Amino acid sequence: MKVNECYRMKGRKQKKSKDTCLQIDRSEPEAYAGGQTYIRITEYNFTNADQPSYGLLEQILSPTNMNQAYRRVKSNNGSGGIDKMEVESLRDYLVTNKDELIQSILGGSYRPNPVRRVEIPKENGKIRMLGIPTVIDRVVQQAITQILSPIYERQFSNNSYEFIPKRNAHRSLNKCKDHITDGDKYAVDMDLEKFFDMVILCKSERSAKRTLTNVIPYIEKKLFLKVNRGKMVVAYISKIKFGGYSFYRYGKEGRLRIHPKSITKMKERIKTLTSRSKGWGDARRKEALKQHITGWVNYFKLAEMKSILLQIDDWYRRRLRMVIWK
Repeated sequence: MKVNECYRMKGRKQKKSKDTCLQIDRSEPEAYAGGQTYIRITEYNFTNADQPSYGLLEQILSPTNMNQAYRRVKSNNGSGGIDKMEVESLRDYLVTNKDELIQSILGGSYRPNPVRRVEIPKENGKIRMLGIPTVIDRVVQQAITQILSPIYERQFSNNSYEFIPKRNAHRSLNKCKDHITDGDKYAVDMDLEKFFDMVILCKSERSAKRTLTNVIPYIEKKLFLKVNRGKMVVAYISKIKFGGYSFYRYGKEGRLRIHPKSITKMKERIKTLTSRSKGWGDARRKEALKQHITGWVNYFKLAEMKSILLQIDDWYRRRLRMVIWK
């Protein structure tokens, strides 16, 4: 794509090296189309907001960063927002409207669109509201995240695992298992309203109760989060549910097992997928079942589940035979 201009950001031209200045007919396949100029980045992409040559906004809107944001949104796929634009149409839109989008952000006139609301049923019968931004807004949000994340994520606690790069549910569960092996037998299990589930492991029941009393004022008055007191409990580790798992000790070693509610939920999903009312053919049904079962096994692979899987397999085969015969 031919390019004959560079972006002026806040009255300053973006820094560019001599060999990567705007070039004719330079494009990036399957990426955010536009001139390829590059600003300096460190090895780990750490940024410094105090640099005099350019600020955070220039880094966010740089073609390199926007290209990367586009690729991430495209790879994540996902549903469209209220404007009904899908990810497949994103590249063509950016080719035509990228300059206008960038100038609206620089000029302060950019406004995100309202999110599309989707209701997700919860286990307790309540509804969780999921907000789906438009694909354009997702690109802008991703571009912001890529620059700001290296700055603020270093301030997070080492005990936080949700939505932090290189941390996930499996790592948090393994950390819990390590604490249990070290002698933590009681848990403070609490549910934060419209937030994630925080679990605190303690050596004794008395210590866990004292911790619960002290942590609630901190969570509500310092972090401004609301504790769901109806789900708040202090219990032995085998009695709690965290991330779909429960815990137990084998000798002095902490171990993981699949919580009974997770097994029940999986069976209910299989019943739904094998329902004759869906009107699916065998091929589509098999593919849906394969995706669900593969994902379920991969998530619960930390647990010792050979005997459980054998029981589920017998039930699953009977369910399939019933569907085929009918």
